[in-house]
Amino acid sequence: MVVKSWAYIDYSECPEHLREDFRNYLERGVEPGGFLTKVLESDLIGACLAADGTSKLLLYACAKFLWQQFPLISYGSKDKVNDWIIGGWYLFEGRSK
Repeated sequence: MVVKSWAYIDYSECPEHLREDFRNYLERGVEPGGFLTKVLESDLIGACLAADGTSKLLLYACAKFLWQQFPLISYGSKDKVNDWIIGGWYLFEGRSK
């Protein structure tokens, strides 16, 4: 699935207690907390160490949601996450600064 607009993101598959953080990151470039940042960076060990009890149980659901819904340019490494936060989110729909 190639996402071309926020309207196509199905947040119903996102773990509920992280839904707002995922949305704020993707749609506004808001830097998430430690666990979600590590998930977005594809840092498995870091995500496990930063997770609270609930998040540990939902790590697979988070990864699946990212893979199915988020544009590839928004996650996968520290550089991609940093680029998204500093402006990639804004340019994603063809906006100009």
